[in-house]
Amino acid sequence: MTAEGVHTNPPPRILWIIPALVLIAAALSKASTPLSFLNELADYNFRFSLDLEAALVILIPLVEIVLGLSLLFWGYRWSAIAAIALLLIFSISIVLGIPQGYLQHCGCLGTEDLEPGMAIGKNVLMITLLAIGFTGGRRLSHEGNTWGACALVVGAVFPIPLILIPMSIIVLWQALTVDKKAVLLTAIGLAIGVAFHLLKLPLLIAPILGGFFFLIKIPSKQMVGLPILLISGVVFIANLIGIVAPAQPHIPTRYLNEGAIFPQALLQWPDAQDEVQQQRLILFLDPDCQTCKSLLPLARSLFQREGLPPLIALAPGTPEKLKTFAANQNLPFTIHPVAVALFEQAAPQTPLLIWVEADSIRHIFPEGGLPTPSSIEELLKHVQR
Repeated sequence: MTAEGVHTNPPPRILWIIPALVLIAAALSKASTPLSFLNELADYNFRFSLDLEAALVILIPLVEIVLGLSLLFWGYRWSAIAAIALLLIFSISIVLGIPQGYLQHCGCLGTEDLEPGMAIGKNVLMITLLAIGFTGGRRLSHEGNTWGACALVVGAVFPIPLILIPMSIIVLWQALTVDKKAVLLTAIGLAIGVAFHLLKLPLLIAPILGGFFFLIKIPSKQMVGLPILLISGVVFIANLIGIVAPAQPHIPTRYLNEGAIFPQALLQWPDAQDEVQQQRLILFLDPDCQTCKSLLPLARSLFQREGLPPLIALAPGTPEKLKTFAANQNLPFTIHPVAVALFEQAAPQTPLLIWVEADSIRHIFPEGGLPTPSSIEELLKHVQR
């Protein structure tokens, strides 16, 4: 307790700062993209029920944020032990999930493309820092810039429209409280995090940068409450009227269009040119897409239905991975590999089914689902009249 009677947090352990910020970043990233995280969980192929996977999507980020904040703000010893246990569970899950053949990235940081091997290395490093800090890590001589470090990580994870308004409210609230020291550091940390997000830097760098920012100590004499309050108010109002974030999102140009020639860049397998000269149903599916997996029985029926054009599939990934996926899912049709960048441009949402004839795209079915065999038959009859 200070002379003014204000409670202060105990100085945190230095080695726990970066693991705490990584846990916070991981929790926020998962929480901001729950459907992507649900798809990543399915790739571990642990055969959990959908209800259990949905519960884990909520529970895991919640546990991570609680442990991260308790390590960063209060330095509880129990939170270090719990974080070590959680990281061990994650690492074991990755090791068990790799042989299944679907685990391209671990889902540790939401949509961040983190390979399983790198994820295990990250977890081992965090466990080491937590263990050393738990047994005898040195504490800081001051409380550390907890608010600034958190704001930096939050700004790096969330898109601008989603985070600037609540963070501006926090800055305003801090400016009106006794602890004016945290105001400028929070604003600076948020600005750095937003710049980090706009530059599209790897998310794993943000906690490291936040750790350095955490260690900065600015004398209280340099804190001027009224100017900071005014600046924070301007930022808050600017967000409300839409100056910072544009009101109209950018709408990308479609890569596939009805009546257009089927893109040659997607025809990378032998005899591809001959196949698209004839009638074909081309299915864009992603092995990491949970919706695609749930619609595979319907895709099988499209392939097996007499009278429909032959069905082939395009998917991102290596030939070996796609062969394993097709074998495990008992798929009767062929899956051809496509470069990830081209696939994402052609099919922003999967599954996507198109009808090709004589090199031309005759029809594009609605994205994110599959039509029934009878509906395709009706379409073919209508076109051939």
